Amino acid sequence: MDKILEAILNSSYPDHMKHGLVRRVIEASKQPMDSEQCWSMLELSTKLFLVGDTKLKRSVGKELLEVCGHYHQEAFEEFFNVHFLLSLLQEGYGSLGKRSLYVLDYIQLGLPFVLDRPSANDIFSLLRVEVLRKVCERPGLKQCVKISKLLTQYPQCIPTGKRQALFCQQLIRCIGQFRTVSGREEAIVDFLDHVIKVSSLLQKIWKAQLSSILPSLKELFTIISSTEEQEAPSIALASVVQYVPLELMDGILRNLTNDDSISNVQMMTAIDRMIEWVSWPLGKNIDKWIIALLKSLAAVKKFSILIEVTLSKIEKLLPHIPRVVSSLIREDSNSAASCLEQLAELVHCMFFRFSGFPDLYEPVVEAIKALPIPNEDRIKHLLGQNAWTSQKNELASFYPRLASKSETGKIGLINLGNTCYMNSIIQALFMASDFRRSVLSLAENNSQPLMAKLQWLFAFLEHSQ
Repeated sequence: MDKILEAILNSSYPDHMKHGLVRRVIEASKQPMDSEQCWSMLELSTKLFLVGDTKLKRSVGKELLEVCGHYHQEAFEEFFNVHFLLSLLQEGYGSLGKRSLYVLDYIQLGLPFVLDRPSANDIFSLLRVEVLRKVCERPGLKQCVKISKLLTQYPQCIPTGKRQALFCQQLIRCIGQFRTVSGREEAIVDFLDHVIKVSSLLQKIWKAQLSSILPSLKELFTIISSTEEQEAPSIALASVVQYVPLELMDGILRNLTNDDSISNVQMMTAIDRMIEWVSWPLGKNIDKWIIALLKSLAAVKKFSILIEVTLSKIEKLLPHIPRVVSSLIREDSNSAASCLEQLAELVHCMFFRFSGFPDLYEPVVEAIKALPIPNEDRIKHLLGQNAWTSQKNELASFYPRLASKSETGKIGLINLGNTCYMNSIIQALFMASDFRRSVLSLAENNSQPLMAKLQWLFAFLEHSQ
């Protein structure tokens, strides 16, 4: 019967005739068969499903496998054994070998027919080991989707114990390498859908086992804080954060910001990449995690990190403000009006705190010109709420001559002894906004050590607490 079916599929008959003949063979295969004939039909179904070169062949292979599993359970269990599945997972099938694309689909197709059979536990034990091995090999997005579908439908296949935490970490590593291959809308939608299917597996595991969350987040931070990778990790990692319970936020961030093994550069790199995650569609709570992390850094007085992140992002952020303002005005709702008011206050605080960038600010000024302008007292009050400037009080006992900043937010140079004239010149140059900006924008150049020193001095004058 298997040879008849294969001959039909390889014939030159029109498809409608093939469908009719195939249907008759499949109906006949539901009848009792000897073990040899049943085995031959199972081998053919496997071949058609895994290496069939047409949609019809793969469809017939799927249906034939299901018929054998339903009507010939003993023969199916004997065929669908641990050794056969191990060979498929590690070596692939036929001429394609490890390039076989449908092995996981094939296993998922066959599992329902062995769930209540004696071999089920051995098969699940094998799959728990093999899916871990698979993710450690960094499969691409499509294979990760197949793994996620398999484990979502059959949670018995999810690794347990320490291997579960390792599985989550390696899956996050895989997500960090996902890339969309096309800018077309359909391709982007497919990419987002596939990423969500993979990351939702983490949610399922975390819900069942909270102890696997912390190792997973440590791995995530290691990835996004790395300064050694040539290519930045995928923005798809944003899909992971939305599944972390918010009630764990305070403890996680407290441990993170108090970890002395994390350098400022690593923390800045991580925050920089997290800010990029805001553009991830449908992402939930990403903004909450970013804001909470910034507040946690302020609480432990790591102001230099906050300042550097702000300066690195401000020029990228400003061009978007006019579009945001226009969108909020068009929305014409109470929440939009409240958001506009807060945005206008923040922008005017920025103008007050970092004056001297007219070219940069001009489009923003034009966009918010119709919005209420907060008075100077209100601006000073808002700036005074910012904890970034509280560091000077703690330093006072170590540096008695350290003066408080003036209300303008500026600070001067300490007279080291007969340096007052030079200090005055340097401070006058610093107050020349175009000159200051040019100096601060200089690229690193070892051939101009004097300009490098001046750049450092201007940076200290700009940002000292």
